[in-house]
Amino acid sequence: MRSRDRRRAARLAARALLCTALCSSIAVAVAATARADRYIGVGGGVAIPYDGKVGWSVNAETGRSLFGSKYLRGSTEFEFRRQQAASSDTSLSYDVPLDEYHLRLMGRFVFAPGGFTPYIGGGGGLSLLHAGATPTIGSEIGLGAGLVALAGIEMPIIGPRVVLYGETRFGYTWDLTGEFSHLAPGGFDGFTGVGGLRFWF
Repeated sequence: MRSRDRRRAARLAARALLCTALCSSIAVAVAATARADRYIGVGGGVAIPYDGKVGWSVNAETGRSLFGSKYLRGSTEFEFRRQQAASSDTSLSYDVPLDEYHLRLMGRFVFAPGGFTPYIGGGGGLSLLHAGATPTIGSEIGLGAGLVALAGIEMPIIGPRVVLYGETRFGYTWDLTGEFSHLAPGGFDGFTGVGGLRFWF
């Protein structure tokens, strides 16, 4: 290849690289400023049943903005709770080990999106309930349904895409299968304090 042809090829290659870099920069800038309307979240906290001993919970969720509004959100969440539920027989001195697996649809209203953000919400769903064995009765499995009301606060920690949150929840779960007559009705649910992270994309 002659020297002139080599110089021309080098100029074309340099222009192609410059154009590629410019287009990539524009794409990155657009992606960075585009509004994220979906998120996933993970968290955990303390479970305080109405009747029983303090336990713990973990949850995972996926959600998004609703109707194009930054004030409304909907999500699907899974929560696992482990606690000690009180027996319905008040003469007994022991509590019943109880595991709860909740699948819920949730909605939240956000008051001031974009910064230190308070919100309220609620939802409901179905539950798989497992009461462990006690000195007087074997382990049992049944189905439940429940409602949850909540109030929370969010705070961005890495730009707007990574958010720290904390929630106080008030809920109740009903035994649908009648398998848990030996448990106090308030032993299924109660208050939960939850904290975690949400990742917007």
